[in-house]
Amino acid sequence: TWQRLYELVLRQVFDEDPERFGTLFGHPDFTSNRGNITFTQDPQRLRKSMEIHDGVFAESNLSANGIRDILRRVVENFGIPTDQLLIFLRQDRDAGRSGDDA
Repeated sequence: TWQRLYELVLRQVFDEDPERFGTLFGHPDFTSNRGNITFTQDPQRLRKSMEIHDGVFAESNLSANGIRDILRRVVENFGIPTDQLLIFLRQDRDAGRSGDDA
């Protein structure tokens, strides 16, 4: 799922440089116009928190486009060229099937 992809990429980036990941807390690129933050150490500040690492949380109440946008900003913030992040999707073999087929 997009949610799982989001979690795995954030964990990988965190593991690469935990100290630098901490600079994302309160960073303007990760704070919405309404003041909602994306990363924090206080899960109560998020609508739906996802733990990335011990005591490090990310907002997870996001659309697929929101996840894409945040991941793009994260990799750019870490100096990772966006063309270096390759995501392979597999076909959903159950797509289009109805649950009441016998």
